[in-house]
Amino acid sequence: MSRRRLVVAVLAAALLPLAAAIASAQDAQKTTAAGKAGATVKGKRMIICRGAVIPAGWVLVDDLRDSKSCGGENAAVVKLYNVWSVENIADRQSGSTMNVCAANPTPPGWTVVDVYRDKEFCGHPEESFGLNVKKIRKN
Repeated sequence: MSRRRLVVAVLAAALLPLAAAIASAQDAQKTTAAGKAGATVKGKRMIICRGAVIPAGWVLVDDLRDSKSCGGENAAVVKLYNVWSVENIADRQSGSTMNVCAANPTPPGWTVVDVYRDKEFCGHPEESFGLNVKKIRKN
C-alpha cells in the first residue's frame, strides 16, 4: 500500500466516528427550539447543539463542552465545544449591553460597542490577536 493510501485510510478510520457523531447531533438539533427536546432553557439562556439553527430573537453568547448531549459521549466531539449557549435578546431595554460571540451578525436594532479577545469564551482563542467577543448595545 502506498504511503498516501495508508495516510488516507488512517485518517478516514479516525474521522469517521467524529463525522457520524457531528451529523447525528446536527440532525437531532435541526428542529430544536426553546422548550423542546434537546434544548436546555435556564431563564434567558438556552443550550443547543453546535451548528443548530439559532432561534429568532436569540444570539450566540458562548460555546461549551457537554459530555451528556450533542454527541458529547465521543471525546473528539466534546473537545470541539459541542454545545452553544444562546441568550434571548427580545426583551432587552434600550441602552442595555451584552457580550456575544463576535462571529455572530449584529442583531437588528443593536450597535457594536467593542470587539475584544477573551480566551474563556466563543472559540477560546490561543492566539494573542484573535478577536472573538463583541460588546453590543441595544439602540
